[in-house]
Amino acid sequence: MHAYGTGRLGKDIELKVSGNGNAWFSTSFAFNSRVKRDGEWKTEPIWVTLKAFGDQAEHVSHYGAKGTRLLVSGEIQMDKYEKDGQEVERLVLVADEIGLDLRFGLDNG
Repeated sequence: MHAYGTGRLGKDIELKVSGNGNAWFSTSFAFNSRVKRDGEWKTEPIWVTLKAFGDQAEHVSHYGAKGTRLLVSGEIQMDKYEKDGQEVERLVLVADEIGLDLRFGLDNG
């Protein structure tokens, strides 16, 4: 499934390099969702793991501080793994495109 939206980095990007020299990162990212609860509209985060590879990962890592607003487009996947004997599922967004959200200027909101 393809997804597109704006959100914020949950932590600083830590750029890594694979054994064959390809750059990549995996970090937390929150989309904001507006939901009506008890008659009131509230903003709630939807947390995903954001992954990027290659040149894109390198470029984005220069601006990747916690709280940075980004526009992201990519494929949503469900990742399953075992942790402490329990099966865990998490949403992963593998980015096709990432850009800075400059709606609030260069201070990034």
